[in-house]
Parts: sequence; C-alpha cells; structure tokens
Amino acid sequence: MSKAIGKMSPEEIIRDKFGIPVIEGLKNENLSLITNAESIPGSDLKGYRCKDGNYKFCLVKVTQNNRQLPIFSMDFFRSSDKLLKLTNSPACYTLEYIHVHDPQYRNRGIASYYLSKLVALLEEENIPILRIHPDPDANNFKHTSKEKSLNIKQLKEFYIRKCENQKLKIDFY
Repeated sequence: MSKAIGKMSPEEIIRDKFGIPVIEGLKNENLSLITNAESIPGSDLKGYRCKDGNYKFCLVKVTQNNRQLPIFSMDFFRSSDKLLKLTNSPACYTLEYIHVHDPQYRNRGIASYYLSKLVALLEEENIPILRIHPDPDANNFKHTSKEKSLNIKQLKEFYIRKCENQKLKIDFY
C-alpha cells in the first residue's frame, strides 16, 4: 500500500506517484528521473527541484557512457494557502509547462502519461482546479524544435481532453 500524499516528500511524490512511464514509446530505454539539479545538459530549462509544493522534474535517457539526454520535463506547483485565503479562491495547482524535448519522443504518450498522474494527484488532494497558460512560443522553448509540436488551439484541446473531468476543471489564463 502506498503512503498518503500528506506523508510523502515532494521527491517521493514524483518518484512513487509519477514514476517512469511503462509505455510502448519508451520500451527498452534506460530512463531516470531527475528531481533536483540546477541544469541538465541538452536542456535550456533550469532549476529542477521538488520542494515545498513545487515540482519541476525531468525524465532523462541514460546512455551507455552515462550521459543524460533530456526526454521530458514538467513544472507545476500548488497555490499558496496564504494567497488563496487573501483572494478567497479555491485550492488549485498551476501547470507551468510540459515539454517533450526531442521530437522523436513526441506523440508516444509521454505527456499524456504524466498529465494523467497530475490529474490523479489533484483528485487525491481534492483540488478542483488546474490552471494552465499554454504557450508553445514561450521563452523556455525558443531553442526547441517545433517538429511534431502542438499549436495553442491544439494544446488547449489536448489539456481539456486529458485533464478535465467531473472533479477537475481547467482554468486557462
């Protein structure tokens, strides 16, 4: 039986609740989760950490010579209880981004897998809202290939299809 969310560290949540996907698109790959690193070679994204309700992690492929090649990154956080009280707002999480770094790994179910884990986390915590600002042209992605990527309309449709349900609403901002 797994530990309750409230008794897990942020790193345990990512490792145990999100984990490494066992999906067709990643079979036979040597994969690892990076939860605390200032940077990862091959990625312009910085500040990977899982701490205090903030989660930014990277799924990497580990090569035979032990190089780490970024495959997928995700960044999300829980809104501050103090801010929620001040604004009289319901509890929510904000998804900063999901990013499949290498186009060869896009459309293999990686983003869908991790979004399903995020939805499960929000449902376990009884969080009714996921805030998302989909922006495929954000500064974080300026040096990233657009091959097989989604435009803003497709992103919104993807998030609604993968995340929204009777218990969870998407708030695009």
